[in-house]
Amino acid sequence: MSEWERLLGIPDACSGALSSGLTDRRRVVWSRLTAAGEITAATMVRIAEDLGYTAQVVEHRQAQAGAIPGLDTSAGRWRHVWWLRVDASSQIRRFDTLSDVTESLVEYPPVTELECRIRAASPAHTYPVVEIV
Repeated sequence: MSEWERLLGIPDACSGALSSGLTDRRRVVWSRLTAAGEITAATMVRIAEDLGYTAQVVEHRQAQAGAIPGLDTSAGRWRHVWWLRVDASSQIRRFDTLSDVTESLVEYPPVTELECRIRAASPAHTYPVVEIV
């Protein structure tokens, strides 16, 4: 496994320090091997799925006023923005009656590796926004 990791440049800025577990290390290698190819919304969803998330891509639609189909009220500022909506409901920790009063009411799982991988895979002219729903 270590030779595969060396050839693929793992660990990298996105994965950070790898755990010693073979399953996690295989997941990172598999994700890197299959990440090459066409850059589409389906590719971004697959990257999220490879990391254990359920996600969907939502692209910005230009505003249209009346019968003028090309009117963009944002002056083009949102043209290259898209959202990756991540369903992390199974991983959200909520405050309950047994929680300490100093604890947060809701704790979302960190998605830093997912954000890093999505930003690295997305086209340079676009701006992806990772949103936990």
